[in-house]
Amino acid sequence: MKKQLIIIFLSFFSLALLASNPISLFKSNNDVKRTQESFLGAEISGKAGINISKYMQRQEKYFSTVRNVSVTRVRGGEVLEITVPAESLFLNNDSVFSEMADLNLRPILTFFRKNTTDLIIAVHTDNTGSKAYLESLSNGRAKAIENWFITNKVPKDKMEIFSYADSVPLSENDSMTKRQKNRRVTFYLIPNKEMIKQAKRGKL
Repeated sequence: MKKQLIIIFLSFFSLALLASNPISLFKSNNDVKRTQESFLGAEISGKAGINISKYMQRQEKYFSTVRNVSVTRVRGGEVLEITVPAESLFLNNDSVFSEMADLNLRPILTFFRKNTTDLIIAVHTDNTGSKAYLESLSNGRAKAIENWFITNKVPKDKMEIFSYADSVPLSENDSMTKRQKNRRVTFYLIPNKEMIKQAKRGKL
């Protein structure tokens, strides 16, 4: 699964560009749905796919009870998409964690430790400020999240972290409420080969 994801990402960028400036994978909001199909990989067929979807449905119910997050299932219900408002993780206009950051990240860490998934993290801002400022802020926040997971014993090769700045807004940036909605961090928990094996055996 890991290798497949890397190949998909490299179809958009050269390896050098991805390493030096992983910004704006999705060029416009109109491209998100179509591109996300490649971004998350193909659905899992047969018994394994059905079992994983049922399992993730149970996990969705758990995350729906967690404060400061929104959760949905994508890719046929097999992938958990968990979105946390930037204000729940970072100080205003900063890449420094807020006092509540650890508490808000802990449920995702707990799930990841207990389950055989890969983790993709996407960091987004609104459009307030220059392009250079937004890219710097987004990259700084992405690095802070990466360091937090590494400090909490998550292997670096088990996650991919991408910084999008303001390139993928959920809403027009024409009001405070809509800008707040655009400032977010989205976590994708994607079944890996081990989870697929367990699902085929009915062990989830």
